[in-house]
Amino acid sequence: MAQDTKSQAFPDYFEKLLGYRSWIYDGSYLTGFAHRNKWTPGSPTTAHCPKTTRLLCPHCNEESIDHPAPQSKCGCGLYSFKDPISYMRQLQGSEFKSRLRSHNNVIHGIVKSWGRIIEHRSGYRAEFSEPVLLCTRHQKLCDLYKTEQFNGSFLDLIQQLGPTTTL
Repeated sequence: MAQDTKSQAFPDYFEKLLGYRSWIYDGSYLTGFAHRNKWTPGSPTTAHCPKTTRLLCPHCNEESIDHPAPQSKCGCGLYSFKDPISYMRQLQGSEFKSRLRSHNNVIHGIVKSWGRIIEHRSGYRAEFSEPVLLCTRHQKLCDLYKTEQFNGSFLDLIQQLGPTTTL
């Protein structure tokens, strides 16, 4: 999700927000695209500020400094999109297309997110997140992450939900 200057910091969310995102499935675990962080099976994943964003982050001017993620002036956090149209636009973007082509096991799905939330025009960056539905034929993966399984493509899911569905 592209950063925009009109992001808004929200207080901690105890009610979980739902959003759309994708992962790489390495045969054992789901990992994020950008920072390759491993998503913990069966429990929430916690955001942290990876070293790759620290060069751009005013909170991270030394490698040893760590801060709670996400922060409004940093790119850290667990990303998701508010609606399938925003998510599909991101997938069609040139940067994301090249990432998708370079991986055979891309898994699309729906996550629930909570804790510290930064809202952007098309999505969120969250402190905590976990998958709730995966578009995959890998039943063992859904069992491992304790999610619902959608045995079809992400486009099939959007057709069932409707293209303007915000979760």
